[in-house]
Amino acid sequence: QFTTEEVALLDPLSVNSFDRGAIGPYSEDNLGDAILYTSYLLPLSFAFFDETRSDILDLTLMYGEVLLTQASINGIVKGAVQRTRPFVYDPETSLENKQTTDAKISFISSHTSMTAAISFFTARVFSAYVEDDAIKILIWSGAVILPAATALSRVNTHWHFPTDVMTGYVV
Repeated sequence: QFTTEEVALLDPLSVNSFDRGAIGPYSEDNLGDAILYTSYLLPLSFAFFDETRSDILDLTLMYGEVLLTQASINGIVKGAVQRTRPFVYDPETSLENKQTTDAKISFISSHTSMTAAISFFTARVFSAYVEDDAIKILIWSGAVILPAATALSRVNTHWHFPTDVMTGYVV
């Protein structure tokens, strides 16, 4: 957690110019949260298709591996980097919000990386079972759009810098 003195010493000009535009007041990210938490349910769709239902135990194990791997990467990177969130640099944000443990773990965006991992896993599985190229395009389009929407929401609500979400998307 930041001390009052550490918060007072933070300088928005110390943030690189590419990321600086994300600095702004604290706000809840209801959209980003909703997309992430809803995306956890995407692999449940495997239970509703005959093609994937017969492999449901293997797919469930693989999904668990995706979640554990991504959560581990997120935790390790966040713990090692401890980057300050954009809202902490904003003078309008309350000291209470700036002094949470969460205020120091901006890099990488877990919301973006986890949504991407779940979306891409789900799309990859369905691509292995679906023959129709038009359906595959729709599936992959959705898989690309969900984490992108999450990333935009995280930046627009000042929870992450663009480089946080871009890296999270790639990871």
